[in-house]
Amino acid sequence: MNNNQQQLLRILESAAMPLTSTALADKLAVSSRTIMNYIAHINNSFPDSIRSSRQGYILTEKARHNLCKQQETTFLPQTVENRRLHLLLQLLLHPQSDFTIPDFAAEIHISPESVQKDVAMLRFMLKDFSLRLRLTGGKLTLKGEEKYQRSLLSHVINKHLAHTRLSLENLQTYFPLLPVAKLQIRLQKAIERKDYFLNGSLWPNFMRDILIAAHRINQNCILPACPAAVILPITLDIAAALAPFCGSLALSERLWLQKLLHAYLLPQKFRTASYNEIALSLPSDTQALLQQLFNWINDNLPFIPLTKRFRVRFALNVHNLLQRKYMGSITSNPQKEDMQAASPFAFYCAQQVTFQLRKRTGLNFTEDDSAYLAVHIGLALHKKLAPQDTVSCGLLIPPYFDYDQDLRQTLLAYFPQEIRIDAEATDEKDITRLEHVQLVISTMPLPNGFPVEWITTNPLLSLAKRQEIARLIARKQQENRWQTIRHFLLTYASLSEIPTNTRSAYDTWTICGHTAIRLDLLKENKKQLVIQWNDKPLSFKGHTVYAFLHLSFNSDDWALCCYILELLSHPMQYIPLRKCTQKNLHNFLAYIQRSL
Repeated sequence: MNNNQQQLLRILESAAMPLTSTALADKLAVSSRTIMNYIAHINNSFPDSIRSSRQGYILTEKARHNLCKQQETTFLPQTVENRRLHLLLQLLLHPQSDFTIPDFAAEIHISPESVQKDVAMLRFMLKDFSLRLRLTGGKLTLKGEEKYQRSLLSHVINKHLAHTRLSLENLQTYFPLLPVAKLQIRLQKAIERKDYFLNGSLWPNFMRDILIAAHRINQNCILPACPAAVILPITLDIAAALAPFCGSLALSERLWLQKLLHAYLLPQKFRTASYNEIALSLPSDTQALLQQLFNWINDNLPFIPLTKRFRVRFALNVHNLLQRKYMGSITSNPQKEDMQAASPFAFYCAQQVTFQLRKRTGLNFTEDDSAYLAVHIGLALHKKLAPQDTVSCGLLIPPYFDYDQDLRQTLLAYFPQEIRIDAEATDEKDITRLEHVQLVISTMPLPNGFPVEWITTNPLLSLAKRQEIARLIARKQQENRWQTIRHFLLTYASLSEIPTNTRSAYDTWTICGHTAIRLDLLKENKKQLVIQWNDKPLSFKGHTVYAFLHLSFNSDDWALCCYILELLSHPMQYIPLRKCTQKNLHNFLAYIQRSL
């Protein structure tokens, strides 16, 4: 019986109701057809073990009894790595048992010499966890601080479930005496009562660490006493929720629990709080580290907009991630593969950030850790890709009955996707509030020299006037698109830094009559954006091409290349290219500057 078939039996054994083949396939990350094959194989080996019905599959009572007796010999580790993990699980989950090498060898049907080799290898591996294996009077025990043993158990469970998904059902098989689902509901209610929030993808990791603590406490493995400290109300509530399952927590256990909550929970106020409010709630060293990261992102990944929304979410995520690392907790991210597929460039950026974290903290970060940061980076990049097609408008309408509201509603009815009204004024004394919009629509003329383009209309908004406003809006939309390209080129590609005095000063070359300008895109890694203008226009699929963009990257930077192309393609797809051949570089530069 292979590992997945063993896992299938564990899931059915802990299930309170029948499970369909689709549900089982999702838990084991296989197809429904594979689940049916597993069940057929198990029923051949253990007749009438799994029954099927319209509601799904269920383990029979006879099978539960028989499999429980045969579990020790049936669920045997089948590889050297699994054998060593199984040995560690026995030591960590049953620390009070008399555990000897001959007993373990007999249990899994191998020689004592093979177990001794495994013990020798484990002693070497356990140095990374500041733990050691001791053999005294034939009994094998694990020695070291309790916090390191909990960290090791977290690591072993994740490794043991490497080929399946960390879930509450899987955790139940490791902690059969703890009602996992019931405990999760109690904890969730306690968290929500105190206005905290826990990311759904982190719940299995959080429950794993909670269950490890509760199980070890029940095995009389308690953290050593520590000095008195302030215990937060949320910690007291979570401790009360745990009390029915592992008794009243000692002060040291409450402080450990408080650190765990810092590693997973977010305050509900993060949706409305400013970055400064969030930063002040974090440790001073974390604040300094975040400032270094934001400076590095601004210099090396300038296409990531450091908005208030991004900074708040990114800061809280980094803080939680660091706390988990300090505690030795291993994070499994079920969304890692989805993030890599959905936004490879966001994942690439997140890996660059976690590399900087490693340089500054000395901690090791995995791809699962990077995936949590990639979510926030991906959302920030996605917003930036959207074309800037909404025109910011202001209204100057003196009140006359309620015609001002009529005109406002009429404009929004005719141009619902094209405009947004960001400012309103009722007379000339208030027109300064209209100076920050792109277009002013007014029922009265504005004074000469007003800095914003404006157009007069009336509450009836005739067809001719609507057409005139539509033409103005279309021109403003095109200006927005040009501005997107201009901002990208001048800010990120450093076009403004190209000298204009002599031809030899340019970093240029000519290929088949085409002049190209090479621009630095990323300062640190010297990524380059190339704009090439055709002195001799080419034909491509029946269209004459006068200008095109090149991205000059290493093959490893394909994700970055794809993102830049996508960024530029959104605004450029609406812009008609004009015929304008240039015979020399000076004219080409002049044309680019005029166009932008």
